[in-house]
Amino acid sequence: MRRLTKRYDERTTALDRVSFSVTAGEWVSVMGPSGSGKTTLLNILGCLDSPTSGSVKIRDAEITGLGEEALTKFRRENIGLVFQQYHLIPYLSALENVLMAQYFSGVVDENDARHVLEEVGLGDRLGYRPAQLSGGEQQRVCIARALVNAPRLLLADEPTGNLDTENGRKVLDLLGKLNDDGNTIVMVTHSNEVASRSDRLLRLVDAKLVSDSSSAILAQERPGPESDIPAGNARAGKKGNRKGVEGK
Repeated sequence: MRRLTKRYDERTTALDRVSFSVTAGEWVSVMGPSGSGKTTLLNILGCLDSPTSGSVKIRDAEITGLGEEALTKFRRENIGLVFQQYHLIPYLSALENVLMAQYFSGVVDENDARHVLEEVGLGDRLGYRPAQLSGGEQQRVCIARALVNAPRLLLADEPTGNLDTENGRKVLDLLGKLNDDGNTIVMVTHSNEVASRSDRLLRLVDAKLVSDSSSAILAQERPGPESDIPAGNARAGKKGNRKGVEGK
């Protein structure tokens, strides 16, 4: 991502010349106050929005300038999205919700859908509808849905924001396992404890990228929101501090 800018009008700038890179297999957290541009950044990375200017490459694919249909195709084939609000279809089972992601990508394989649900610990909940699942279980269905098409990039927007302490820990442990298995993760969070599980921390303030550092720096700061979610085994330093800012 290089010099990414998103303006909605002359007075509203959501992102202002933001530049950074993410190494394959890295887990990056994005933090910042409300209105700093975090969600806009995630939406552009997820091909849900387009920048006003700048360049975005995922692996070797330049997605800047793609039309809506091409963006949708690229997202289905390359990106997994985990939302804070789950967005599960209420009248479908856990298995059917995951199968829907395959359906829209054009390839349906029930065995693959079953396998990813088993991987996230829901092998005994395949036939359960969302209302029959806890919040943590619903979020794990979302993660399974995001993984079923083997994306190159997993984007998570406040994945523990609606969860209690125990379920928040389970979701973070799962994301950690997925990252250990080689999945690249970019995660938006307001919580120092949640961000400390990642390798690297980006901070946005007033639409600008103001810092890019190892998440180890969080150990020196006071706890932030959601401090009731334990950090578990902090991952800072596991892969080293791999800075990727291309210029601000």
